[in-house]
Amino acid sequence: MTMNLAVNVSSIMLNAAHSMLKAAHFAMFAAMCVLVAGCAQMQNETKVVLEIATVQSCSESTVQSCSESTEQASSESTVQENHETVTPMGEIELLLYDDTPLHKANFVEMVESGWLEGKIFNRVIADFMIQCGYEQTENTIEPEIHYPKYYHRRGMLAMGRSREDLLSNSEQFYIVWGKPVDDEYLARVQERIFRETGEHIEFPDEIREVYHTVGGTPHLDTQFTIFGEVTKGLDVVEAIQAVETDSEDKPLADVVITKAYLTK
Repeated sequence: MTMNLAVNVSSIMLNAAHSMLKAAHFAMFAAMCVLVAGCAQMQNETKVVLEIATVQSCSESTVQSCSESTEQASSESTVQENHETVTPMGEIELLLYDDTPLHKANFVEMVESGWLEGKIFNRVIADFMIQCGYEQTENTIEPEIHYPKYYHRRGMLAMGRSREDLLSNSEQFYIVWGKPVDDEYLARVQERIFRETGEHIEFPDEIREVYHTVGGTPHLDTQFTIFGEVTKGLDVVEAIQAVETDSEDKPLADVVITKAYLTK
């Protein structure tokens, strides 16, 4: 009797140890899966860096005065042989989203082909956004709108439109700046979007909080495709949206993308 009891206890302990070992193996396997998934996600990340500078044209008669004002403005500014004063503003790093593959591929092509280099931010509106590219083009992209996952908070990257439908303009993009807004403003936005599109848009509490504190352009939600965001250089975006512009919102001194490249 005592021997049978000892055997039973040993058997129970052995089964328990075996179960614990299986659980440990499963936990290790799950951890490895998470790690691999995380690595895969990191490998799929696509980032772009835009180097930005202001370029001010000077006539031959004012080159000397341009040089003097340049020296006062920044030690990094230069007056080139073509009488242009170039002043670096910094870099903007952008993360492109995987779940907007058409827009991501289009932007990568713009970078790799060199299309972006030399382009200017031709429409800049303080407390709203900075925009680059051509307003009219025959090349469009099917919309990839993922609201409320992506919404127009400060720093978001989106494609413009040149038509009344939701097709994106493949040669025009903008970066959101905006400003904090209250619930009364968001209510007016809801009314406006319904009036213009017949669509009822809701602002979840977490999105309202961001619009209250950080700011953005909520009246653009569900109307344009957001395909990325600023991860570094938001201070450069702030500086661009504050530049002096003419009556058509074009900066008086060109704000130029001097270099664009993919990074990790």
